[in-house]
Amino acid sequence: MGLPSRTPPPIADLKFFSIVPIKNKKKITILFEKKVERKYKIFFKTPQWIKLFTMSVLSIPQVPTGITLAVMTPLTAQLFNMYYRKKKYTPNVLTTVYSSNETDILICPAVAESQAKKMKISFEKHMLHIWVHALMHATKKNHSPKNTAHELKIVKKVLTKYSHST
Repeated sequence: MGLPSRTPPPIADLKFFSIVPIKNKKKITILFEKKVERKYKIFFKTPQWIKLFTMSVLSIPQVPTGITLAVMTPLTAQLFNMYYRKKKYTPNVLTTVYSSNETDILICPAVAESQAKKMKISFEKHMLHIWVHALMHATKKNHSPKNTAHELKIVKKVLTKYSHST
């Protein structure tokens, strides 16, 4: 089930939420750190958000078939960043690619919400961009202006598709 066997103990206390099957044998396993605020747990469990997740995965070729999404607190996200990347800041997202079949995405909605307020954009749109950004890393894409432009194009495409499907 992804993260628990690779998690450096005792950083995360994760609770399984769901497995979301997607076309082409792809799936997202969603886990929550038990201390994550309730409002974020509710957000990630909504059918609308799950649909945006799946539409994003289908919009990006070469996304691994098995994605484990762990929703983390800022402290845990920072500890993971220090443990895996030797960086001290608290990230909004971390992506670890193990193979073409397996990727872990650790997302910190509290950081994303703070960033969205500073940028004066909606939390939902920023979360979608962070998710797409993580998926791009899962396909081994690195940071660049060209990749950021591509991410924003995918976000716009997914939001347009979603608004037409509801």
